Amino acid sequence: MAALDSKLDINIIHRRATLLARSGSPVVAKALITEYLAFRAQENTKLGASCRSPEAARLLVELADSAEIKQYCFYELVTALAANVNPDARHGLITLLDQACSGALPRGCDTAPLTKSIANKAKSDDTMWANIKSRCSKATSAVERGILSQILYEIGSADAALTLCELIHDEFPINYHMVKLIENTATSSIPAGGNAYYLAPRAATALKKRLFGVAMNDITRRKSALERVLKMANCQS
Repeated sequence: MAALDSKLDINIIHRRATLLARSGSPVVAKALITEYLAFRAQENTKLGASCRSPEAARLLVELADSAEIKQYCFYELVTALAANVNPDARHGLITLLDQACSGALPRGCDTAPLTKSIANKAKSDDTMWANIKSRCSKATSAVERGILSQILYEIGSADAALTLCELIHDEFPINYHMVKLIENTATSSIPAGGNAYYLAPRAATALKKRLFGVAMNDITRRKSALERVLKMANCQS
C-alpha cells in the first residue's frame, strides 16, 4: 500500500478505511488506520507534538464515528486518543465509554484497551476521574458496573476502592475486579526472596468505614457490603 501523503484529509481516510473493512479486508483497513496514525505522529517536527495537537484529536474523534474502524482498529484508535492531551481526545474516550456501557460497540469489541487507557488517563486527569466517580454513583446495569469496576481495578488506588463501594448492590454480582481491588486494598505483598512473597494486612480503615456505612444506610446494598467486610477480615487474618 502506498504511503500516505499530506494531501489526504480526514474524509478520504474515513471513506477508504470504511470501504476496505466492508469489502472483507479488515487487515488492510487496520493497516490503513495504523499507517495514518503513524503519519500524523511523524508529521510534527517536535517530539511529542502529536500528543498536543488539537487537530489530531479532532481527526481521531471523527474516525471513532466509524463502526468499521471501531471493530477492526479499536486498539489503535484508543491508544491514539489516550496519548493525546487535548479535551477533544478525552471526550472521544468518554464517548467510547458511553458506548461500551450501553452495549453499543461492535460485537466482539475488546474493551480492555479502553478500560486501561481511561484508568491511566484518570490517574493524572482530574476531569476524567470526576467523570468515572460520577458514573459509579449512577450505574444501573451489570455491564456498566463490570466496565467501571475494571477501570477502578486498573487505577488501583485507595480512592478507587472507596469509589468501588458505589457499585456494590445486592441485585448485581460481585465480579473478579471488585474482589481483587478490595483484596489489594486490604493487604500488601511483602517480598520473601526470589519470586516469593507473602500477604500482610493493611488497616484499610477508610474502606471498612465506607462499607459499614453502606450496610447501615442502604438496605438494597447491605448484604453485599457486609460480605465484603467479612472477606476483608478473612484475607487479613
